[in-house]
Amino acid sequence: MVISAHISSAQQDSTYTTSKIVNPSASFPSNQLYFEFGGNAVYLSINYEHIFQNHFGYRLGLGVTATTIYEPGSLGSDNAGVAIAMGEYHYPLSNVFFVKAGLGAVSLLSFDLRNHWGIAPDSSNIQPIALTGSLGMEYIHSGGGFTASLSATPICSLFPMHILGWFGFTFGGAF
Repeated sequence: MVISAHISSAQQDSTYTTSKIVNPSASFPSNQLYFEFGGNAVYLSINYEHIFQNHFGYRLGLGVTATTIYEPGSLGSDNAGVAIAMGEYHYPLSNVFFVKAGLGAVSLLSFDLRNHWGIAPDSSNIQPIALTGSLGMEYIHSGGGFTASLSATPICSLFPMHILGWFGFTFGGAF
């Protein structure tokens, strides 16, 4: 018995189908726009995510973080902008629940906001790029609308080597 899933050309731009879930002909929104509290930006970020038919996708985000999270033993108060870029995979558990895993990088947009978005002279030991990941559960309403997730989001600064174990909660919309 062969099960096939078809997408109309009108749906192809904004939805995807899968044969690995309970209802193989169900279509799901392939775009998400959401807020993340905690997570890869540490404080708060707004993110756009696109999921392709093969369950792989990408995520782009902008957020606010503490620059000193990249220093061992510190969660200080110097705020900075952060850019997030990740590749992700969404493994379906049911028609609406997914395991979401991703790898990527975060990049500081500023080391010291008090220095007019310039690099602060005392931040020479802070690396502007760190590796990051995510592993968690995600809910995507099959018809679009509400989406939410809870994930572990470790951040790894390479020089000096420092790993921050972290978590994030997202909520937003799927379309």
